[in-house]
Amino acid sequence: MQACVKAQWLLCSKVVRCCVVIQRTWLVTQWVQAQISRWGIRVEHNLYCT
Repeated sequence: MQACVKAQWLLCSKVVRCCVVIQRTWLVTQWVQAQISRWGIRVEHNLYCT
């Protein structure tokens, strides 16, 4: 949450929308990392960038 607030001030003109995007991105990243640690899967960088 702190990272979200920090990014709002540093990067975003539309604060609320940015916060939502960051939170979604964080949740997806956490899920992907959980899958990697569970299955030992190597994930290419482009899967993180949609």
